[in-house]
Amino acid sequence: MTEGRNRQVRRMTAAVGHPTLRLVRVAIGALRLEDLGLAPGAWRALSAHEESALRGSASRSRSNATPRAKTSGSRRRDTTR
Repeated sequence: MTEGRNRQVRRMTAAVGHPTLRLVRVAIGALRLEDLGLAPGAWRALSAHEESALRGSASRSRSNATPRAKTSGSRRRDTTR
């Protein structure tokens, strides 16, 4: 799985009998977090090379994404019943 939402991952693993105790982000796009050498909770600005790699992976994932159905902005309840 290349992308997952926290709740989705937890439900999938629980459905097969393996409840998830902890989820750890290991990468953001093309950037592996262990390679950045940051302590948990720490941050730093991206270098120009890291920023272009991240933007490139985002545009590639957007072009490979499955189109979603469009939804109307608001749903009105039928109050005539």
